Amino acid sequence: MRSHPVATATLTAALGICLLQMPGCASPHDVAKSHLNELRKLNASTKTADDEAFAKDIGFNAVEDVDDAQLGPPIRIYKVHLDLLQKFQPGDKPNDLLVNTGRIIFPVTVKGQNRSSLTVMESSITMTKGWKESRVTRTGFPRLIQKIGQLKPSSSSFLLLIAPLRLFLLGDHKDGRLVLTAIEDNPHFKVTAGEEYDAAELFGRLAQDAKNVYITDQTVRRKLSGMAIPEKPSTERAPLAH
Repeated sequence: MRSHPVATATLTAALGICLLQMPGCASPHDVAKSHLNELRKLNASTKTADDEAFAKDIGFNAVEDVDDAQLGPPIRIYKVHLDLLQKFQPGDKPNDLLVNTGRIIFPVTVKGQNRSSLTVMESSITMTKGWKESRVTRTGFPRLIQKIGQLKPSSSSFLLLIAPLRLFLLGDHKDGRLVLTAIEDNPHFKVTAGEEYDAAELFGRLAQDAKNVYITDQTVRRKLSGMAIPEKPSTERAPLAH
């Protein structure tokens, strides 16, 4: 059984290898749109069983769905480093902990429903004429993007990852405060999917756990390398409150 070249190339991107580089592109949206056009080629007259399987693997019900696929509103991705979270105390500003990852996730919708997604990485590399480079680094994540869609994010919403604690949250600013909505259940931290939490209160609850995980991580690193390897300081700018 032969493999369709588009499916093979897209699978490479799903494994984290750059599929599409567009020096001088106007925006990450242009990159995502170009990639989506390539995905639509899966439903060609020469499509194979591999193409059908791949389309389902990245979230479509059938390969024919790619013809109706559209890009949804982009969601910027932020993260929180444990070295900062472990020090969080009452009165601290939760917005100061948010670190811009330079990644934007574009939902891929079919008839208004999130099915898949494209993650675009922005680059700070300046080309000879001031051009900037963006590229698609991931295709898929159907479960995550479908759960995000169920929360009905606003135009100011962003995805917040606290990866070491396995927390996925949808962030937004309401009435001058940062609020976080859990995307998935996490019984250990008493977080329930769909529930909204005040960021300052939640970060305060997570501080001790973050400290425990951080210390364990540093101990492992010290044993492996013979010296402590501190995390890179978090200096990226956080999103502004609305």
